[in-house]
Amino acid sequence: MIELKYDISKLVNRLSRLDQLAIPEAQKKTFYKFGFVHRNYDMPKYMSKVFIAPVPFTLKSVLYKVYDENRMAFFIRKDVPKGNAPAKYLYPLATEAKNRTAYETKFSYWLRNYSGFDQLRNRYPIPYEGANVKRRSGRMVGSEYTRVKEGLKKFASGGGKTKGNAYRYYATPSKGKPRGKGGQGIFRVKGKGNPELLFTLAKVQSTQKTAKFDFKFATKQSADKHLQKIFNVQLKRVLAKYK
Repeated sequence: MIELKYDISKLVNRLSRLDQLAIPEAQKKTFYKFGFVHRNYDMPKYMSKVFIAPVPFTLKSVLYKVYDENRMAFFIRKDVPKGNAPAKYLYPLATEAKNRTAYETKFSYWLRNYSGFDQLRNRYPIPYEGANVKRRSGRMVGSEYTRVKEGLKKFASGGGKTKGNAYRYYATPSKGKPRGKGGQGIFRVKGKGNPELLFTLAKVQSTQKTAKFDFKFATKQSADKHLQKIFNVQLKRVLAKYK
């Protein structure tokens, strides 16, 4: 959570005492509007510059809360029932920035170290945005990761065949000569149908930084750009209701 302070005394002094009564309502409306703009536009744009291929869930991980007409807060989401909360892999980078690598997902760690696919030790799986899988809040749900992991275990053991209309999963490259159709990545396929790409394979971790992730700086930059303009608009709208 971060704290920024803004002084509006110069603007207040130019208003009549009657008009000043509209300030608390205008301030509160300003916070809600600014929170929406910063969370949905400015912060995702900033994250896209400092991270390599951030997933939609990460881009939407900044939340905000308006307490009253004088206070609001921005923070990074940490209430994730399953999987890795953004606060776990973004906060160390935001506050310390000692290295350029963010927290690695459990699936990525397993794939590189325990899957048995020697050629994937230096590859990081990135969920393919066009994959036809179940999603929640813009990211692939945990049950999909489980299916892929179990399918790859079967593929690694040599039991690639499936019964009925079930999916078969495979990775290219994996070990030895490539198996299955398609280029590099993790795929699934039914029978003799066309493979579906589920994950691309990157040589760098998807959340690796290209620059320092400065949460406070990005928020202040956005506030300097929008806050005064939004307040002016909201104040005029509130005053118009009483005239």
